[in-house]
Amino acid sequence: QQGDRYSRKRLIAKVDNLSAINGSGNVAPANLYTYSYNAPELTGQSLAGNMLAEQNRYTEFSGTIEKRKMPCLVLRKSSSIDKIKTAKGEPENSLFRKEGGRLINCPLTYLLGRMSELPFINSILIDETGYTGNADISIHWKPDLNTLRDELKAYDLELVEAEREVNMFILKDKEPLQ
Repeated sequence: QQGDRYSRKRLIAKVDNLSAINGSGNVAPANLYTYSYNAPELTGQSLAGNMLAEQNRYTEFSGTIEKRKMPCLVLRKSSSIDKIKTAKGEPENSLFRKEGGRLINCPLTYLLGRMSELPFINSILIDETGYTGNADISIHWKPDLNTLRDELKAYDLELVEAEREVNMFILKDKEPLQ
């Protein structure tokens, strides 16, 4: 509802039985949780709020969204020159999926989404470019962090480590009823 992309990187789990929520370890299938929520009449803020309320009501966990200062990788522009402006064309987002993959005529959120899936990106990605147009970008299809940074430089983009206050999903065990 606030434009944040949630993944395991935005989860702080303060639960006794962590394997029950992440499927790790030797947990019997009967002790695993799956949560599915269908509510077509709800959108945006009401959907997120209702989903969180349902999870808190019907599970043994309590979830909240809280601001926390966290280590992040921040994408920002290093110059005022626009080296990523799209030349238009059919939208394509095949970055990091195949050799010759690229981002064509797509917003930078697509780049950050794909970068967040890379195995060496362990931090939350933050876009501070302020760029609102669609972009054209090509990056080596199997980069490491240094290669990614070097290839982003060609577009006057940089990926820097920084701390930012971000929304985190905090999951805790519910307190037992007295």
